[in-house]
Amino acid sequence: MQTAQNVGIDAADTIRISNGSLRENNFVSRNGQLVNGWQINASFINKGSTADVASFTEDIFVMDMHDEEDRNHEPTGRLVVKGGIVQYNGKLDVVEFIVEGSDKIDYIERNWNVNDTVTARGRVRVTSVEVKSSGKEGSWGEEIPEETTRMIRELVITTGSDEGKEEEFAYDPTDIRKAFKARQAELEQLQIDAKKGAAPKAAQQTAPAATPSKYDWE
Repeated sequence: MQTAQNVGIDAADTIRISNGSLRENNFVSRNGQLVNGWQINASFINKGSTADVASFTEDIFVMDMHDEEDRNHEPTGRLVVKGGIVQYNGKLDVVEFIVEGSDKIDYIERNWNVNDTVTARGRVRVTSVEVKSSGKEGSWGEEIPEETTRMIRELVITTGSDEGKEEEFAYDPTDIRKAFKARQAELEQLQIDAKKGAAPKAAQQTAPAATPSKYDWE
């Protein structure tokens, strides 16, 4: 299959995924920092139609909602929804979703609450941003401008449940807390293994995410 990176967006193949699922895909970088991410797992991948849309439908447990800020801590006008996704055998993944548009943000803030179980639908968006730097190391000498490409991967909620699901169809917050603590233990072990220089294979199997900064159920 041809990729947009190799042949450009217009010539790239479109794929259709069957039995796909959203999962965490986080790791410890070379400088010891946790890198948060997500991935799409799938059983079958085939060429699709250009009419298809890169989209997702997911039942999530709302763990946190807050205004997004850029790297300079300035508000972007978007909403971040941290959603807990319950995987096989009760394993908990935490994935970050984005909401754009004042009407959608207002609706979600009024009708979705932390600890609700909701269905979220939206678009899988992958964009590239050109990042320019001066290429100058110190205070002297000639600048040689450098330009790199940074990929931005986002899950953008466009619609979903009117409100939280009824208790019989919702995740039990007590079960989520237990899964959250197990996830935190995996995260701590991942950091310990990284410091010891352990092989990353085991860490990739557990794929825990970074410690959340906006909520705490301890």
